[in-house]
Amino acid sequence: EVAYYPLRPQSKLAPKKGPIREIAMIGNLVPLKGQKLGIETFHALHLKNPNLRLHVYGDGPLRNSLEQKVRQAQLSGKIFFHGFCAMEKEYPKLDMILVPSLVEGLGMVNLEAFEHSLPVCAFASGGIPEIVKHKVSGFLAHPGDVEGLGQCIEEVIGDPDRARRMALVGFRDAVELFDPRRNCKVIKLGFEEMLGHDENVEIRL
Repeated sequence: EVAYYPLRPQSKLAPKKGPIREIAMIGNLVPLKGQKLGIETFHALHLKNPNLRLHVYGDGPLRNSLEQKVRQAQLSGKIFFHGFCAMEKEYPKLDMILVPSLVEGLGMVNLEAFEHSLPVCAFASGGIPEIVKHKVSGFLAHPGDVEGLGQCIEEVIGDPDRARRMALVGFRDAVELFDPRRNCKVIKLGFEEMLGHDENVEIRL
């Protein structure tokens, strides 16, 4: 049995209304986070959706090459690099979160997106499908599938109200998944099972 982080997710932003325009990728700018693929996905979409803008939050060794890629694609007026920011101030400006990670444990950005009622499109890598359920609480594409990820974004753009309702489902699921009482109990039972042979050991949580 899996014990998730013992957290208490909190609803921090009511669902918005209106079209999807401001998309964000959040994380260290390293190959496994997949921002290069996220930019390629956006590049394929923006011609059909000229009002879309992509915000890249975070920093790292790939920043210069990613910025060069954006300039070469003539997308400097559509894709913006912000570096590390206090995201609590940024989430209210956004309409959707894009998570193109190729390797991910769980992806706390998904939880934060749900806390702020923001739709999520992601690659189904690592533990992400444990918190983002495809077409239930968000949209998932096979890792590395740029075309599939673009289709996910188009579904959000095509019906933003539905996508925002799905984010609310994601938040409710996260409340149950991260419930401290449940997860601390799982941890306690695990320790008891491992150490139960020693009568002198007492476990307190």
